[in-house]
Amino acid sequence: MVGQTGRPKVDPRRLCGLDGLRGVAVTAVVLFHSGIHLVRGGLLGVDIFFVLSGYLITGLLLDEWRRTRTLSLRGFWERRARRLLPALFAVLAVVTLVWQRAGSPDDVQTVRGDALATLLYVANWHSVLAAHGYFTLFAAPSPLLHTWSLAVEEQFYLVWPLVAWLVLTRLRSARVLVWAAALGACASAGAMVGLSLAGLGADRLYYGTDTRVQALLVGAALVTGLHLSGRDLAGHRFGVEGGPLGAPEPATELGGWPRRALSMAGVLAAGLLTWMCTSVDGRSAWLYRGGFLLVAVAVAVVITAIVLMPYGPLARGLTVLPLVALGRVSYGLYLWHWPVIVLLDEDRTGLAGWRLTAGRLVAILAVSALSYHLLERPIRERRWRTPRPWFAVPALTAALVVALVATPLPSGPSLRSAFDAADAAPPASPVHRQPVGAGTSGPHTSAHYSGPVRDQRLAAPGSVPVTGGQVLAIGDSIMLDLATSLRRVLPGVRTDGVVGRQWDTAPGVLARHRAAGFFPVVLIVELGTNGPVTPAEFNAVMRAATGIRWVVFVTVREPRPWQNQVNATLRASVPRFPHALLADWFTRSAGHGADWFYTDDVHPVGAGLRAYADLLLTTIRAVSPATHVSPAAPRNGSRSRATAAVVPPGSRRPGPRR
Repeated sequence: MVGQTGRPKVDPRRLCGLDGLRGVAVTAVVLFHSGIHLVRGGLLGVDIFFVLSGYLITGLLLDEWRRTRTLSLRGFWERRARRLLPALFAVLAVVTLVWQRAGSPDDVQTVRGDALATLLYVANWHSVLAAHGYFTLFAAPSPLLHTWSLAVEEQFYLVWPLVAWLVLTRLRSARVLVWAAALGACASAGAMVGLSLAGLGADRLYYGTDTRVQALLVGAALVTGLHLSGRDLAGHRFGVEGGPLGAPEPATELGGWPRRALSMAGVLAAGLLTWMCTSVDGRSAWLYRGGFLLVAVAVAVVITAIVLMPYGPLARGLTVLPLVALGRVSYGLYLWHWPVIVLLDEDRTGLAGWRLTAGRLVAILAVSALSYHLLERPIRERRWRTPRPWFAVPALTAALVVALVATPLPSGPSLRSAFDAADAAPPASPVHRQPVGAGTSGPHTSAHYSGPVRDQRLAAPGSVPVTGGQVLAIGDSIMLDLATSLRRVLPGVRTDGVVGRQWDTAPGVLARHRAAGFFPVVLIVELGTNGPVTPAEFNAVMRAATGIRWVVFVTVREPRPWQNQVNATLRASVPRFPHALLADWFTRSAGHGADWFYTDDVHPVGAGLRAYADLLLTTIRAVSPATHVSPAAPRNGSRSRATAAVVPPGSRRPGPRR
């Protein structure tokens, strides 16, 4: 049967399984970003979205070509604009207004840049480039960082329909299209492998359109292959090319061994995806050397099992009502979840642990439901009289750009002014180490550790205070995790963390900060999680740190062969330098498991992060007091910011990964 619009009506039961798969994907992403440890690989939910998007978009293009033997690119882009832009504009407007009121001047500046990049659908490349900016090294998590995946999809929506139009209307061959999609996916995966082997950073590999389009093209190749076999995107049969066109015929279930083989393959692929979403570390090198392509192929197998066996065990398992409902609001749920998570932090809510997570999830579901029923669905179903997209989109985009540029910054000291004030402060006078046990906890032992330190001014009579703004902490992914907890006890501290960072890069990192005009009084070095350290590398760091009053080295807890070697080298090397200190995290964290650590027993979470920050504070307090940059600063007006601008994949305080 053909509806009044001329489009064949599709049995909705055929698409419920795909809605359920979308529900699984968005659930994995939201739980991952909420810090739920059971979904440590939840960032792969983004790849499920990508494959589904490539599958559905290409399927719609093929359906139009099959019925009309032409493609209306303007009509396609208008439908995409009506589907995607209303909720996106709402999120941008709300985020801008809320951060204008709740953020510091530097937060607002960051949000402005991110919002402009989001409007132009280049947020992924903005994230890559921003990682090299000086002040972005210390930026608070951006509420719009998750829009990188929307940029990848929108760039695909711009280019791929042009390719499909050229191939289908000029060459008139779906076979060429399937080869273009398959070869494009292989080329994209190959680019990721090549760039990974060349040593490019994880952010470039993860955010780049050229490296991430592989999943979208896998979905496009799958649906084009189904088209060549005489089926549409919902699995219905239709007349083959040159035969009668019109409504798809009811699909017949596969029988015999093909049914059993596809059923088993679908279940195995779903099991593989489940294992990866719950176990895979997003920092794993193999993901960037073919792993993401494996994920995309597994998703394609699951989709095939759903559309060709809509009453099979896999499809039925995905058509449960909660998953289908989440899948239908998945776009808005994804758009709103990250701003809510960033806004509702411990400082603003006074909550922690499962209470904070539960509050965030309730807020995310409530806002997403309102967005879907009051904004997205009415506009998509044309209940509201709205201008044509070709007029409305440029007008609203221009209005948002003007608003972003013209809105004045909130009052209060900026991050730059706080840093300048710290740099202008007189250097700390020489301070002699107090013996361990002489009233304070020593840096070489945790025996006197008395738990989290809550006081803001740490007095050491007769010495000059060291402020958080005079402390530089460099490290790897653990430093990324630690940044928020560390700046709570050392406001103004500068942190510089990169996933996978090795010891031999530390001198260069310190040199870059000095070249930018920052000369710390205290340097914290948290390295060794990703490989061993030699005495020569330790000495190189000490040479690079010439002129720094105190250098704090942290022992590691990493259940790999180099753990003991790293700790032994640090314990042997630190006593040779009078201005070197040891923060013994290995001893401090002994006896703790899931209460302090993520499932890898390496990355601290919750109470472990607080204990780690307090250990560093106690170590510095043993030789010099630390004070707030601005003890009376309002919490929402001038909060210090000290995390990496782009949180690389798999870190435990992750940027969004849809």
